[in-house]
Amino acid sequence: ETTDRRATDIPIEVPAGRIEAGTVGALRFAVSGYHDAREVVTVEHVTRLHPSVAPDWPQPMIPDGVYRIVIEGWPSYELNLYGTDEHGNNYPALEAATAFRIVNRIPDVCEAAPGILTPFDFGLERNPGLFR
Repeated sequence: ETTDRRATDIPIEVPAGRIEAGTVGALRFAVSGYHDAREVVTVEHVTRLHPSVAPDWPQPMIPDGVYRIVIEGWPSYELNLYGTDEHGNNYPALEAATAFRIVNRIPDVCEAAPGILTPFDFGLERNPGLFR
């Protein structure tokens, strides 16, 4: 795991309040998976409270931000997922997509025997050995 934080040079107003200059205005972290001491997968997350903070970090295709998936190799792919709600806001739309899988499993949870459940109890299959 790696983390990095950058301070903002300007005060920033966000829905949660005011972020003063000199305090954290951006966060970047990554979690990597290794196979035979070789990095094979990395999940990275970048959050900025203002576009002026950490401009050298990876930038989204769309100024408001996207969820981006990059697969490097042969062939290489890049997916930039951008959604909007009825008011044109993208974050609520993308956050809702995160909940769809859970919300759609409510009937299955209600019908399940008591106890702790995992996503694998509802038909999500593990595929060991997919890495080549």
